[in-house]
Amino acid sequence: MGHRGAALASGFSRPRRRGALRHLRPPLARLRPQDTPALTDLDRDGLRWLHAADAGTRDEDLWWSRSAMREYLHGEGVDSELLSRLSPPVQVERRTGIARQGRTVRHAHLYASDYLRLRENVDEEWAFLALCELDPGLSPPPLKPVRLGGEGRLADVRACERQDLLTLPEHPDRFPDGKVLVYLATPAIWRRTSPDGSWRDAWLPPLPDGAHLVAAAVNGPEHVASARPDRTGGVEYAWLRWAVPAGSVYLLRFTGPDPERTARDWAVRAHGRAWGEGDDNPDHTGRRLATAGFGLILTGTWT
Repeated sequence: MGHRGAALASGFSRPRRRGALRHLRPPLARLRPQDTPALTDLDRDGLRWLHAADAGTRDEDLWWSRSAMREYLHGEGVDSELLSRLSPPVQVERRTGIARQGRTVRHAHLYASDYLRLRENVDEEWAFLALCELDPGLSPPPLKPVRLGGEGRLADVRACERQDLLTLPEHPDRFPDGKVLVYLATPAIWRRTSPDGSWRDAWLPPLPDGAHLVAAAVNGPEHVASARPDRTGGVEYAWLRWAVPAGSVYLLRFTGPDPERTARDWAVRAHGRAWGEGDDNPDHTGRRLATAGFGLILTGTWT
């Protein structure tokens, strides 16, 4: 998510692996894995609880700056002043309407819908920042209004020159004991086969070789809809899937003769990429969805 105010900046949804400390300063605590005989609600054996003494909850609609996210990925304490500078990038607009049939109102078709609009005023302007990689022989799309989020909703496409403030926060240089924190920057769609052979949306990503999942902080699923227009301007097909929400966090630990090196090799390669885009993902549809930006991750370290 890109933000333009007094200067260009970028914003990230708050990681789920955070809790507020009651009546204490600083106001944030890093949750850490704890051994417990109880099972987690993610229904997977061997997962450890994420816990911090006196941890409460925070407002879910909290956004972090690039500087705050960098400190988090590097395992450092996040300066509370960095958390109060970004207001939520979207605002909710409720609209009411009626459905018509010709010039007549259809019976029982009064509706109310909530829409999300990027915040914009005289002091700030938010925009979606798309990082694109073009295959050989392809050229960027024309800079003109395109459909975004609905039949009658348009967005202006502009080319943005690369700037340091618009780059992703960098990953740490070391990953002691083979520990890698994975932060989900965009919603992810991962699938797995069920016993009857069909594909089902899942919260668990395809794990890299030599790594096991220690703990995870995942909120409830988000619904994601998409449609493809046909040549006549209608809809060729549409689908609705359940996605893992942005801000989810996965704690991995690599094993082997040199776990720190193995962890670093994977973390550096995966940082700023979509988790599941590689050939090691057996789901062809999942790999295709990853090319659209689902499952973009940032890598860090944890203790």
